[in-house]
Amino acid sequence: MVLRLLFPLGLLALLGILLIFLIHVINPKYQDKIVSSTYIWKKALKMKKKRLPIDRFSNLILFFTQCLILALCAMALASPNLFTEQSLRNDMERIVVIEASAGMRAKYLGDEEGETRFQRAIDEVRVGMNDVLMRQNGFLTIIIADDEPYYLFNGASMTDYSDVVRALDGLECPMCKSDMQTAIEMAQERMLVNPASEVYVYSGTEYGFTGDAVTTVNVADFDHEWNIGILGCEVAVEENEYIFHAELGAYGKIAVDKTLCVDIYGARNGSEEGTHDYTGIRVPVTFVVNTESPGMELKQTVDVRATDLSIGGKTDWFFSSYERVELRIADTEDSISEDDTLVVYGGEKDPIRIQYYSTNPNTFYFLVFSILRDEMRLTRDIVFDQVTDGDPKNEGYDIYLFEHAIPKIVLEEGLPKDGIVFLFDPDIDEESLEGLGYKFGEEVTPDSFTYFREGSKGHPLTQSMQPNRIGVSCYKKFESFDETFVPVMYCDEDPIVIAKNMPDSKLIVMPFSINYSNFSVQWDFMIFLYNAIDYYLPLTLEEHSFELGDSAAV
Repeated sequence: MVLRLLFPLGLLALLGILLIFLIHVINPKYQDKIVSSTYIWKKALKMKKKRLPIDRFSNLILFFTQCLILALCAMALASPNLFTEQSLRNDMERIVVIEASAGMRAKYLGDEEGETRFQRAIDEVRVGMNDVLMRQNGFLTIIIADDEPYYLFNGASMTDYSDVVRALDGLECPMCKSDMQTAIEMAQERMLVNPASEVYVYSGTEYGFTGDAVTTVNVADFDHEWNIGILGCEVAVEENEYIFHAELGAYGKIAVDKTLCVDIYGARNGSEEGTHDYTGIRVPVTFVVNTESPGMELKQTVDVRATDLSIGGKTDWFFSSYERVELRIADTEDSISEDDTLVVYGGEKDPIRIQYYSTNPNTFYFLVFSILRDEMRLTRDIVFDQVTDGDPKNEGYDIYLFEHAIPKIVLEEGLPKDGIVFLFDPDIDEESLEGLGYKFGEEVTPDSFTYFREGSKGHPLTQSMQPNRIGVSCYKKFESFDETFVPVMYCDEDPIVIAKNMPDSKLIVMPFSINYSNFSVQWDFMIFLYNAIDYYLPLTLEEHSFELGDSAAV
């Protein structure tokens, strides 16, 4: 008869005894005081005669009782179990651990069936099951070691034979990693019930488990297995061009001489409408596998540039974004077909369409947004349209820049509701201002060049800016504006930039001309535009590549 604790960590609760002891030490003690009263003296004498001797130990009894309760709770957490000779059976029991990882899907290439490592492991388990359950009348425990190991059966006996067969027939090997460490720990827990049991590990990888009770069965067959696969692909931007770093791996006894095909779909060059597909890029790949250690995986990285003429690219295949890139190992029949292809998403960037309208166009804005396009090239695809002839559009853009006169379409239909509207030095005609939520007063010409100061503290539009470097020599004064506007910057005591961010109105008003300000020559103007895009049009996804288990919120 053996007493064992299934969860010894539960005994840590005994540390609470120190806390109980500390409470009793710091607990205030009441002192006896002499009171000159005959009545109280007689009453106390009478009660003293009735007291039991154990009363003086009442505090100690309380202390020991609390300690006992805590100790019992700790023992309950530790789950003590008394194993008899019957429960600690010495009957034949086999604990089977089957690796269920992507590598176990490798096929045997020597026959038409193409049996996988996982299937060979199942066949081996069936043979052992017949010996344990039928001949020796023993017990069988099966643990499937996938990314979250679990018991397929725990202590199955001969009466469970048909259920075990059906369960094994229904098993499929997933495309995942195997948590062998947890699976072995589960096997060790099972051995507490039957210390005489034996452990069999079926795997295609040498894990180096030690101990007489552990038998490792390697179901890999490198004489009839070889594989080349695409392990991953990292995307980088070098000199404004996408470079694809494809990592390849191979194992087996034969030399591998294959071709990596790279096809790019949905590419945009940033200046033309529509998308383009760039296919036909072919990169030769050679692996010379070590015949002495055929199971060792060899790796190499292949860099792919679409403008490389030597691999089938063209010099005009220069693009600023893409929808997806498909990588494929051509003309291959290996042990694992699932890793012969890989699709990389995330090159498609959020498009930002900008329309600029002015009665006196300034090339400054085109230059600014060209620089901004380069600064945001990894996350945004900026398209800049300047309207010189005809009327501008009132919809279909993300940013509308109206300088000087307010377009007629805006006066008739109102401000665009599908993007940010910038009003630079807008017309002060009262008819133009109707319904826009603000009103101009007089034009102000300070005696000297006057610099700005920050308005709303910590506003996202002025993040990382220094407004005190920006100034004007002439501006229009706001007579009033409604409560939906926030003063972002001031010139003296006058609001000089106001902004609103309402569901149906995203508006920034700057009542001064660029020609009367140094705003255009300061880097702060670029920061201001960058902040406006980030504030009004935030990215829905800040990453375009995710691992298993990652989450994305939209």
